[in-house]
Amino acid sequence: MVASSKARPHRSILERWRIGLLALVALALGGVALAYVPSRDVHDGILTTLRMIDLRHASLQRDVLQARAGLLRNYDPLVSSIAGLNASADSLRMLLSAGRRDGLSGFDDELLAITRSIASDERLVDQFKTSNSLLQNSLEIFNQLLSQRYQDPYFEGPPPNQRSGHLGNLMMRFAANPSVDLELQITAELDRLRIQAGTDQDHVRGLAAHAMMILKTLPLVDQSTLAIQGSGTLNTADHLRKRYLDAYEGMTVQSTRHRVVLGAVSLAMFGFVAALVHRRREDDRKLALKLQFDRTLDDIRRRFADESTTIDAAVDDALKRLAGFFEGPKGRFTIFNAENGNIEHDFGATHDGTSDGAVADARDRIRVDGLTAVAAQSSKSSDVVIAQRGDAVAAAVTVRLEVQSAALLQLIVSRRFADRGAEMSSLLEQSAECLVGCVRLVQDREEKAALHARLEHSQRLEAVGTLAGGIAHEFNNILLAMMGYSEMALDASPGKSNAARYIQETIHSGQRAKLVIDQILAFSRKGERSSKPFDIREAVRDVLPLLTVSLPDHVALEVDLPRRHLTVTGNPIEVQQIIMNICRNAAQACRDAGWITITLSAVELAAATRLSHGSAPPGSYAVLQVSDTGDGIDPSALPHIFEPFFTTRSEGGGTGLGLAAVHGAIVGMAGHVNVQSCVGAGTRFDLYFPITHSPSVSIRDFTADQSVAKGAGQTVVIAEPDDAARMMYEEKTAALGYEPIGFSTLNDVDGWIAKRGHAADLVILDIGLWPDQPNPANIKRHFGPIPVLLIGASPPSTLVENGSVKQVQFLREPVTTTRLAWAISTALAGAETIGPARPLSLGLD
Repeated sequence: MVASSKARPHRSILERWRIGLLALVALALGGVALAYVPSRDVHDGILTTLRMIDLRHASLQRDVLQARAGLLRNYDPLVSSIAGLNASADSLRMLLSAGRRDGLSGFDDELLAITRSIASDERLVDQFKTSNSLLQNSLEIFNQLLSQRYQDPYFEGPPPNQRSGHLGNLMMRFAANPSVDLELQITAELDRLRIQAGTDQDHVRGLAAHAMMILKTLPLVDQSTLAIQGSGTLNTADHLRKRYLDAYEGMTVQSTRHRVVLGAVSLAMFGFVAALVHRRREDDRKLALKLQFDRTLDDIRRRFADESTTIDAAVDDALKRLAGFFEGPKGRFTIFNAENGNIEHDFGATHDGTSDGAVADARDRIRVDGLTAVAAQSSKSSDVVIAQRGDAVAAAVTVRLEVQSAALLQLIVSRRFADRGAEMSSLLEQSAECLVGCVRLVQDREEKAALHARLEHSQRLEAVGTLAGGIAHEFNNILLAMMGYSEMALDASPGKSNAARYIQETIHSGQRAKLVIDQILAFSRKGERSSKPFDIREAVRDVLPLLTVSLPDHVALEVDLPRRHLTVTGNPIEVQQIIMNICRNAAQACRDAGWITITLSAVELAAATRLSHGSAPPGSYAVLQVSDTGDGIDPSALPHIFEPFFTTRSEGGGTGLGLAAVHGAIVGMAGHVNVQSCVGAGTRFDLYFPITHSPSVSIRDFTADQSVAKGAGQTVVIAEPDDAARMMYEEKTAALGYEPIGFSTLNDVDGWIAKRGHAADLVILDIGLWPDQPNPANIKRHFGPIPVLLIGASPPSTLVENGSVKQVQFLREPVTTTRLAWAISTALAGAETIGPARPLSLGLD
């Protein structure tokens, strides 16, 4: 229990750490699921940058065409477009590098192609600017020179307008669509101008030079313009855009899947954490409830462990505590007979809704379900029945106590407990079993106290027996002298005279007195009582004449005996002594006129019955009832009346030994006693003696004297290590007519037998002298044909099991003269017969 309580906090801490760790993992997975998305800013930046490349390249192409047509005043737009393309390329590089963190990679080749294409465009623009500057400058000068030449008033030749238009037309056509033919025509026209130059030779050379420059640079400019217009930058950017969009779409689909998986895992873990938290709370609730329940049961056990409390008060307090725990009114605890349903003990209120019919229902369930006792280690030791009763629930728990006894616990349980199902049933079963265990504890404690009282009683009786033994020895010698003289007087008296009849009754009474003395001596030596089946009715009838004359005149005797025989096992002398002792006390209690009633009847107890002094198990009993109308016994003295030396009439000479002897005799016959008394109204003793079905022995057989077998001088070897015991056996053997020879060791016996001329008719061997476990075959082999009589406290198992060896007999200690005589004569007679025989049963249980 202590280890379990220490382990619970450790498990609780581990479980809290596990819940916290799972919650953190769930949060981390949720964060990863939310973060596992490509950056939208990076995505928009890449697409915007690609669009800017398209726009700036288109602007470059437009500006190149305008510059080719001479519509641009400077080349700043071209420089700005190239710079914008380079900036876009750098921005695209950084964005694609940022996209690698989102899993977007593999665009290095396309980025390199775009960078190279922009660098190529930049070189083409530089070439275009150079050649186009020369072209535009030459065209401007050429047009100016041509215009001046044709407007000169000293010009000789055809009209200026016609020449100007023809050369200008050729040059315009060449500028629009350069060709070799137009170049040749322009060259021929310039040659004619040189021939016709005359005095304007310098002007014509300048015009021709710029014309030739136009013819030279114009193809280069057109070539650069076409190269810029056919640049692969747009195609490369468009290819990168397509690849990026495809990768982005795939990445989006993959990230969506990952988000779904991670989100689902995160949600599942959150659900698991929630389930763990719920289970943890449920476990904490169950643990708190269990701790409260354990404290309640511990309080109940402590109350029962208090030896000063009574069982009624303890059970009543336990029912109150259980009712408080289950939030209901006080319940009911009933112990009943499982066979007939009779209630043996009933605790608790009966007006709180618990039903008396529940006992009958519980008994029926026990019969149908076969509910067995816990001690039998059955898989089902209790039964719970729950019934709805308004806002509460009525619960009945049945637990088997013993073979014929069961317990029923009835409680009203609140709805809060009723909704817990199996948990509530378990608590109810534990409650019932706790009550049953506590009741058993009290019963065991009472039984222990009773055993302790019986032990003290036995010790006191032992002291009394020691004292009585010494007195009985002296009285026995006096009694033998009285009986001897009576026998001689009987021989000297006429056979039919009254004196002979009186002497015969004296001898008969002396024989009965001798039997009583023998019983006292046997009791003082802790020996065996003479116990045989006898008719208790005959024993009561035999003592009535003596009882009638011994009672005072103011006390009347009334006797009611049945017609049927009631056979019990014991000694009729003890029964007669019991009656005499009880009736003598009853007569002393009847100060004035009173009645003593003796009743004998047969009673069948179906279950264990609690008596005033102990309890009687179920079975058939002959009940001897002795009641009187005397003063009665005080309730405080009633539990002590069978204690030795306890008396309420010490001033009147009471010794306190009469009822102690009565109780000892009753217990010796396996009987039980119940005493009921009311001060001023009398006392009744109910003596329960178990009925036996063995044939009864006549009362005369207990008092008849048996003849003692005598010997004829046979040699009896006695092997006894104790000197005093050996001398006692030698004297008794010699008194019986045998020739005893004593030895203290087995070797001395063997040495004596081995000598020539020594022959033994019987060997009496103390069992302690045999070197190992006595075996009949070994003993017979050792002593040969000589019969052996073993003496000991108890027969060895080998001797009892091997009853086929006839010549080895056993005699239990202590040994009386009569038993020794019988054993010796039986052993000597048995040695002369042939065939197997069992050992002597004399003294065996």
